[in-house]
Amino acid sequence: MKEQGVPFTEKDVTADDATMQEMLKLTGGAPGTPVLHVGSQVLRGWDRERLSSALGL
Repeated sequence: MKEQGVPFTEKDVTADDATMQEMLKLTGGAPGTPVLHVGSQVLRGWDRERLSSALGL
């Protein structure tokens, strides 16, 4: 995302419980990273094509 100039916030779910809870809320309780929140979409796992599509790239 840096390469395309897309601003983002990186969060470490192992750093504190509040961040972990935020991730679990976004994923419906499913653990696992990465979790990408793009607009109203929540993308779980790394899929470059889905991410590019969600970002309109």
